[in-house]
Amino acid sequence: MGPKPLTARRKSAPSLAPAAQAPVSRKGFLAGTLGLLGAVALSGCSWGAPAQKDLASYSWEELARMAQALSAAKDAQSAVTIAQGYGLIDEKGNLATTPRPVAIDGVEVPFGLVGILHDPKADGSGMAGLTFAALAAADTSSYGDVSAESWADSVARAHLAKNVLPGLPDGLPQLIVSVRKAYRSDGGALESCEDSLWLLSDGEIGLDARPDLPATGTLYEGFAHDPSYERTWKGVPEPWWTRDGSLVGYSGTPQLTEPAALVPAFCL
Repeated sequence: MGPKPLTARRKSAPSLAPAAQAPVSRKGFLAGTLGLLGAVALSGCSWGAPAQKDLASYSWEELARMAQALSAAKDAQSAVTIAQGYGLIDEKGNLATTPRPVAIDGVEVPFGLVGILHDPKADGSGMAGLTFAALAAADTSSYGDVSAESWADSVARAHLAKNVLPGLPDGLPQLIVSVRKAYRSDGGALESCEDSLWLLSDGEIGLDARPDLPATGTLYEGFAHDPSYERTWKGVPEPWWTRDGSLVGYSGTPQLTEPAALVPAFCL
């Protein structure tokens, strides 16, 4: 598959109302949990909650414990109790928007909370509690070393694993939860691989670059309402790769071998 400049149409935000009799499944849970959190939060329930802090004031260890509690929640209402209690969502079900800075090889990169109970853990034990995505580039790289390449075999994926992940602050890599991320093979078939640090897909940020092919992820709540696609590298706006090999913020026809910004995400 060749690269795609993103002049694509915007996907709409998912509905907050789940199907009345739909069975609970991993796929449904992956796509709809934030909707359930919002719906329950809007119902007017009152929760006894622990003291809140600003998102940026929590340590990664504290955030990891919250993520574990969310993963273990028995139902959506229990998840709402935890998420609201720690200020991860407000009374309307909206995600906290304060960036959490991460020093990567001496460069401070802001990360934002984009999803709760959105990504399936790689070990099959349930959903990862929290998903964070960079709000600026963590590095630059080509997507691949050939004109057509899948995410699993890409230069960008290897670069994140070998060069960016080890540059995270001491202790954070050990807290990151590996998850399964979908991608399209060179032939267009939908597959998945295990990742600790990855690039967002077109579908996860709400862009429909290839509506003729299966989607490689569902829209993150953090991109659902008021998305901003501009990302900077060392203070300068820079086009950035998606997991599908699309280049956000580029109006021409890029090649996968050209360098561009890497905007990673990870789960706790």
